[in-house]
Amino acid sequence: MKKIIIGTLITILLALTVYILWYTFPTQHIKTFEGVSFQLESEAEAEKVNIHINGVVQRSLNGQRTFEGTIDIEGEVLPVPEDQRKVVVRFLENGLGSIIYVGYKEDGKPYTYSYGTMFINKNLSKLTILKGDWTAANGLIISAPAGDRTEAVQISNELMREFLDGKSLR
Repeated sequence: MKKIIIGTLITILLALTVYILWYTFPTQHIKTFEGVSFQLESEAEAEKVNIHINGVVQRSLNGQRTFEGTIDIEGEVLPVPEDQRKVVVRFLENGLGSIIYVGYKEDGKPYTYSYGTMFINKNLSKLTILKGDWTAANGLIISAPAGDRTEAVQISNELMREFLDGKSLR
């Protein structure tokens, strides 16, 4: 009887270990999204942009997701040296994560640069970025994959559902 109990416990522990390793194992993402950049309060034409993602997403045991890698938006000039473009984005329960670059200037002084806020879905096939100190009146939104402003707003509403607390972007 002892052998059965010990064998069962070992099987359960082995299964639990395999599940934990699978759940927390980082997934590599090298993707280029075709997206749209737009402003909520402006009916001006949305601008198409390409977003390049190269990094890993990892989940902790409590479900928190973390992205570590590079996020490049074509046409954007960042005040961050090329060799310091790696960013770590920790996503909260509502899907919000801050894109903050940290590094050292040429004179050795540390700096931080906040690009904005990012929302992703579970498998990083959709994303929304609120650029800068975002407000509905003057903030830019970048959503992908999207071909026009309508698709971009739909993706933003989907990804930001909890953050918007029942409201919708238009």
